[in-house]
Amino acid sequence: MDNIIVLYIVIGFFLSIDAIIISTTHGLCIEKNDFTKYLLPSFIGAFHIIFPLIFGIIGGLVKDLIVDYSHIISSVLFIGLGISVLLSKGDNEKCISKKILYCLVLAIGVSIDSVAVGISFGISSTDHNILLAALIFGVVSFSLSFLSIRFASKVSKKIELNLHKLSGIFFLVIGVLAYFKVL
Repeated sequence: MDNIIVLYIVIGFFLSIDAIIISTTHGLCIEKNDFTKYLLPSFIGAFHIIFPLIFGIIGGLVKDLIVDYSHIISSVLFIGLGISVLLSKGDNEKCISKKILYCLVLAIGVSIDSVAVGISFGISSTDHNILLAALIFGVVSFSLSFLSIRFASKVSKKIELNLHKLSGIFFLVIGVLAYFKVL
């Protein structure tokens, strides 16, 4: 049992790498009291639990559809975010619903890869505890995302960076890389 938990933690870490990058970028652009520093990691953690559970249960039924097109889904989400950020005025959004939607889309984009893991667990001949795996993925991704945002937020305040437009360009680049399956 200990070996399987270590395996799930390692998988959770690798599933969280894109979440760490996106969370760091987000943390560089937020204000001190911005509630999204809690919301984004919560969404990321939740989707890293929900996606493997749902698709682990569904298993092979949607395997080809989701796995074959996940890079396109991720690409569209990140390119849309990049365009949205670049077209905004650069001041932090005051509208709470826009902030929630922004965090939701980011979280879905970085959690898409956990769909494939859930499917592979669901169709695997090995007896995986999908619930335990999903909970570990969620805790790991939440923790790493939260720490990334906190660290980046503190760094940006010390060196007084405003990386709003740069983050928009970054999301566009991530979207293009996701489309070409580089990420």
